[in-house]
Amino acid sequence: MKHYYPTASLCLITPPAVDENKQKWRNNQLIAQYSEIMLQIAAQNLIKGINLQEAMLAEESFPAITQGCLNDGLHFGLAGYQLLASLIKQQLLTTSSLISVSIASYRPQTDNDFQLLLAADPDLSQIKYYVANGNCFAARNQQNQLVGMIVINKLTKSQAEILNLSVIPSQRSRGIGRQLIKYVIDWANEHQLQQLFLGTGSTSYSALALYQQCGFRLNAIQTDYFIKHYQQPIWENGCWLKDRLWLVYDVK
Repeated sequence: MKHYYPTASLCLITPPAVDENKQKWRNNQLIAQYSEIMLQIAAQNLIKGINLQEAMLAEESFPAITQGCLNDGLHFGLAGYQLLASLIKQQLLTTSSLISVSIASYRPQTDNDFQLLLAADPDLSQIKYYVANGNCFAARNQQNQLVGMIVINKLTKSQAEILNLSVIPSQRSRGIGRQLIKYVIDWANEHQLQQLFLGTGSTSYSALALYQQCGFRLNAIQTDYFIKHYQQPIWENGCWLKDRLWLVYDVK
């Protein structure tokens, strides 16, 4: 489907929740498993997704919201459609500012380049080291302005680590980081890598959500990592950043 329509125009919607007292063939656990896989694939392909089942289960009127003309616990009626309409409206408002970028190999060299990378990693010496020894890709908007970068370095013949992902502040929440991650996943697949790793702060809530939406899974917690490896305390979202979360993505 994505080969015929631009991904920015697509939105996948999960099946609705069901009233299990009336619907014996389909249960919410099975729907949740299907929805998780569907939304994960959507995120990996930069396609928007709406979790209708989750929203219905969260409604105070559930399971009454599932009642439709057939009243079989599966085919919802007016209340369900009103909820679905509000979810679609919210998705349209949220994604109206998304932009498409072009991504290509790039070697950071200017002060502005390194200032951008410093937003994700405060250790300049470490940045210069992995930029010199890794692969960097830059995202540019339609005006050819640099809006984001991602750095990846091979660990073994089959594994690599994403070391830095940065988007300029004025362009955040516009899908640029997601596109950079998707680009690197495709690059890893082309280079026959089996796994991608990345580390992020335990207080980096937005970044953590993005990585998981793109298919990364939590692999380990490195306690006191940022205390041991950084001379100055790092504060993020009002918290003293101490631990690093280590995530893994299995390349298909």
